[in-house]
Parts: sequence; C-alpha cells; structure tokens
Amino acid sequence: MPPRPCATPPATQPVAQPGATQAEARAQAQAEAAMRAALARIPDAWPGFSAEVGREAFARARRAGGALTTAELARDPDAAIAAEAARAPSAYGAELRPDVAAAFALHRHLQPVALLFTLPWLTARVVPELPPGRAAFDPVALRLAAAPTRLLTDAGPEAVRAALRAHLAPLLAAFRPRMRRGPHTLWALALDDAVEGLHHVADRTGLGTEARAALNLLFPGGTSPFPGAAGFGPAAERARVSCCLFYTVPGARPCAGCPRLAPGRRGELLHSGAAHRS
Repeated sequence: MPPRPCATPPATQPVAQPGATQAEARAQAQAEAAMRAALARIPDAWPGFSAEVGREAFARARRAGGALTTAELARDPDAAIAAEAARAPSAYGAELRPDVAAAFALHRHLQPVALLFTLPWLTARVVPELPPGRAAFDPVALRLAAAPTRLLTDAGPEAVRAALRAHLAPLLAAFRPRMRRGPHTLWALALDDAVEGLHHVADRTGLGTEARAALNLLFPGGTSPFPGAAGFGPAAERARVSCCLFYTVPGARPCAGCPRLAPGRRGELLHSGAAHRS
C-alpha cells in the first residue's frame, strides 16, 4: 500500500552548520548531492512520486500545502486516520476497523519517510539527522521533502537506527492509543516499513541483492527498540515481524510477508505475484 510516488529538482542550499569550514561545507554539499541522487531512484519504483532535499525544497513543499511533517502528524493523527477511514469504502469496498484505519494512516506516512534514511545509506552511506519537524510527506500528491540539519557520511548501521529512532519515536507514541498496540508492535511496524520500502525501491532499480544484504546488516535482530530482524533468506522472501492488518479487509489477499502464513506459502505468493504488497 505504498503511496504513488516526480523527478527531483536540483536543490539550492546545501546543508551546512553555522561556522563550518570550507572543507566541511564541501563535504555536506557532496553528501546532499548523494542523498538527492539516491532519492531520485524512487519514481522508477513508484511512478509519480517526488522527493526533494534542502531548505528551499522543503519550504516549497510546505507552501504547496498538503504535506504534513512527522511532528505535525504526531501532534494530531486523528485527521489522517479519519481520511484513511473515509477513503476505505472506495479503495477497499468496505469500512475499516478504527485500529486498522490508524495502522494504514501510520504506514502511509512511515514507509516513504523511512526512505529518507535508508536509501541514501544504501547507495552512499549517507544518513541525515532529521528532526520530526523537518521531513514532510503529502500522501495525495506523493510529495516527500526534507531539510536535514546535518548529513553523516561513511555512516554505519547504528547511525541509521539512531536517526530512525529519534525521528519516529514521537509518531509511534501518538499512534499507540489509536492502534491499541504496545511499543513492541509499533516498533515492529516501523522496522517492517523501513525494510519493505527500501526493498521495494531497490529491487526495482537494480539494487535488490545489495539491499537485502544491507537490510540484514541494518536489522540483524536484538537492536532495540526494533524487535526482530529483516530476515531475508536466499530466495528474497522474508516474514514480516508485525502484521500489516490488511487481512482484515474483506476479500483481501495476504501480503507476501504475512507472518500468519507458512514459509512455503509466503514464497509461493511472492514469486507468483499473487500477494498484496504492503
């Protein structure tokens, strides 16, 4: 259920800290260019999606309206949940349970936003420091924009996990009572959206093998608060750590990583293309 992800316009003002040396400013500009190149892959996987990086690009997206920052969604998730519930009869032919509408609304923001962290790390080992108020997504126009405060280079897996934790913690806390789930389940959902979003884009842009190896390194298990592991096997299938709840939609097909299915059945669905892709 990913958004409908445009070409990425050139950024204008690179990330640079006040008082940065010329060398540091150059390094940040190069890292921002690498992040922009990484995000430019997204429309090849999700046609119609746009992803922009930089202060001016972020300001443009905000002026256009429709894009909510992660901080705004955390402060008031109810409007997004109501919109998800309202579109359900036409999208799925049925109404959604309130907790399912909340889960779908969270997924609709979380999966694209997680790409801001995972995709540049996969392609360039760049990780943005990105407070919740500096990443915004419009789920209708499929417009993603970010204004990182700093970009980490030559970053390892823990830098990605730390950046994701800092960005997502307020959002997951806000959705917890609406979804009636505990922290373990919320962080499992975050792990699955980070894994499946990156794998979807990478697999359709020639980096599937690299992405599976990187995701197994990023989420090997035992990396709190993310429970479980990416868990890709040799045949590219994996079982989700959490349930996406799509099975609750009447007549819905299970997702390819459904933890409710036996491993052999998940593999059949994945390779036949018959599964719902969360």
